[in-house]
Amino acid sequence: MEALISVVVPVYNVKDYVEKCLSCILNQTYSNLEILIFDDGSTDGSLEICRHIAEKNKRVHLKELKHKGVSYVRNLGVAEARGDYLVFIDSDDFVDLNYVEELYRAAVTTGASIAVCSCCRIKVDEKPPKRKAFPIIEILNREQAMKELVKDQKILSTVCMKIFEREVYKQLQFPEGRVYEDLSVMYSIIDQADKITYTEYTRYYYVFRRDSICNNVYNENSMDLFIASKQFLRFIKKKYPDMLVIADVCLCEYTSHGHCGVVKNDKVLNDETLPLLSAMAVSLAQAGADIIAPSDMMDGRVNAIRQALDESGFYDIPILSYSAKFASAYYSPFRDAAESAPSFGDRKTYQMDYSNGREALREIADDIEESADMVMVKPALAYLDIIKAARDRYDLPIAAYNVSGEYSMVKAGAKLGWIDEKKIVMENLTGIKRAGADIIITYHALDAAKWLEEDI
Repeated sequence: MEALISVVVPVYNVKDYVEKCLSCILNQTYSNLEILIFDDGSTDGSLEICRHIAEKNKRVHLKELKHKGVSYVRNLGVAEARGDYLVFIDSDDFVDLNYVEELYRAAVTTGASIAVCSCCRIKVDEKPPKRKAFPIIEILNREQAMKELVKDQKILSTVCMKIFEREVYKQLQFPEGRVYEDLSVMYSIIDQADKITYTEYTRYYYVFRRDSICNNVYNENSMDLFIASKQFLRFIKKKYPDMLVIADVCLCEYTSHGHCGVVKNDKVLNDETLPLLSAMAVSLAQAGADIIAPSDMMDGRVNAIRQALDESGFYDIPILSYSAKFASAYYSPFRDAAESAPSFGDRKTYQMDYSNGREALREIADDIEESADMVMVKPALAYLDIIKAARDRYDLPIAAYNVSGEYSMVKAGAKLGWIDEKKIVMENLTGIKRAGADIIITYHALDAAKWLEEDI
């Protein structure tokens, strides 16, 4: 008899999505399932839908709870599951009808404790794209899988889009009362698995909703992300001390408004922001960060961070400063994908006017005087003159950030068949290097590394 697989579905105020989600699960090609639905105190009619479905299906076990959060629900699901394998599916997402079967077969045939599939992020009511006909299947060891988790590429920090042997959850608990709970446990789960199988098949469809807890970027729980990230950083540096970690320092991810500094009366307050940036830098250094990279563009923050690091005993932690960061339209693909635009106004009062190259050089000079060890120009391609001028004037490492808009234009042109992607990418990166950059940060990095290795 095939293994019993437990599917855990947390439900909270997803009336418009839960029926589709549960229908996908009930109609899976793999039939030996127990479906554990936990309604976490829904008030919008989701519970009634779940009750109706549970009454008609013996495999469905519904538990009605007072609202305690998704971490509590996941812990309860792990505790009550009887299956040899665990699958988590969020109730506002949906999956292919052979989702469970494909993941289970991938795990069993390769002897893996965890099997992972690709995920497609779609908007509400958007149709899923066509799948690749011949997916890549990879078998990863623990260290390889951990690197993929760090890169947030093949293995994402969520427990969804995966199947787990029950044993990997032994003595693990999701942190209750916090969001971003997946990140807090995912690295521990991978650390207990000897083998992880990844398939490029897209079987899981993550429905992006602006009103969900984690996608509402600027909310009261945003600091949970910082806490989870710090814990992950501390774990990575303990387990893999040779891994270089550069920690971005900025407030935009953790504020209610999405601006990079403290805001009062719709105005960003430069000096009031500096102590917070300094505290964040010290906290990240304590967690194991090798390089601190302030990206906020507040005046005087390099000096403030340097003093704070030194006072805390982190004399040898270098600072990579986003010194010439322009208010650029080239950021838009990233901001659209991450929903990271500020909730009001824009960032032109503290990021730089793209027409003012002289100011960029003054900003770089100020950061160097304040003890920056490395400086960055962002974006790269439209600002090669700034990179070149900085290189001619200053003898310290210069970084260039090849941003999402620069990347997306190449990808779009290649997809339409207008350009040769490899040739264009390598020409662009060479141009950035030729202008004087010692370090290039780019979304093309993995492809470029592969192409360079092939050409050796």
